Amino acid sequence: MKKSKIIYLIFLIAICLTVFVSCEEEETFDCPDLEANFGDECFVDDGGNGTVGIISEDCECLVDGPDFDCPEIEANIGDPCENDGVEGTISEDCVCLT
Repeated sequence: MKKSKIIYLIFLIAICLTVFVSCEEEETFDCPDLEANFGDECFVDDGGNGTVGIISEDCECLVDGPDFDCPEIEANIGDPCENDGVEGTISEDCVCLT
C-alpha cells in the first residue's frame, strides 16, 4: 500500500512540473535574430574595443559617433590642421586654411 502512494505522489509531482513548464511564456523580441528589442544595448565587433550601440527599428546596432562640422575629414570649424606642412585652421567650407 505504501509503495502505491509513493508512485501516486511521484505521478502528481510530474504532472505539476509539466503544467508549470508549459505555462511559461516564451520571450518575444523585436529583433528575434539578435534576440534583442529596439533600444537595447548592443556591441559592435570593432577589433576588441567594446564599442556600445543601440538596436534600431531596422534591427541594426547603431553607434553614435562624435558629431563633426566636417564629417568627411572628421574635424570641426576652427580646429587646427596642417596643409603641406603649414599649420592652419578648418574653415566653414571644411578646408584647411593656412
